[in-house]
Amino acid sequence: MNTIYTRVLKASLVTFLGVLALAGNGAQAKTVKVALEGNYAPWNLTLPNGKISGFEPELLDNLCKRVNLQCETVAQDFDGLINGLQAGKFDVVMDALAITPERQQAIAFSKPYAATPAAFAALDGHGLANTTGKTPFLKLTGDPKID
Repeated sequence: MNTIYTRVLKASLVTFLGVLALAGNGAQAKTVKVALEGNYAPWNLTLPNGKISGFEPELLDNLCKRVNLQCETVAQDFDGLINGLQAGKFDVVMDALAITPERQQAIAFSKPYAATPAAFAALDGHGLANTTGKTPFLKLTGDPKID
């Protein structure tokens, strides 16, 4: 297992245990339903047979086995994740939800378990290709905690 995956797994395990403890409300026999979008490859995607696969479901399976907890994944459209959680359709959301002040008022977040990199792309020779500057990263937030 590579070092980055191991660090993510260890950090996720601690965070996930706390989230699941809240979701299960101490009822260890309960199956914890975890919602994923099922349409955000390679993080999560729905296979032709209907099974949800990808990095997040694999991480979820690993963590649930480590804590001996029965977890069930369910697909939920991204726009319905927060409403579904609030309505009790599932116990936990595991998806790329940006933490915003508005969302923090509606739901509780764990520490992030991964970062989703993003990039701009332009054809070589296009004027935009020369505007990248001296650093390989452009921070779009003033938050020093976000790398």
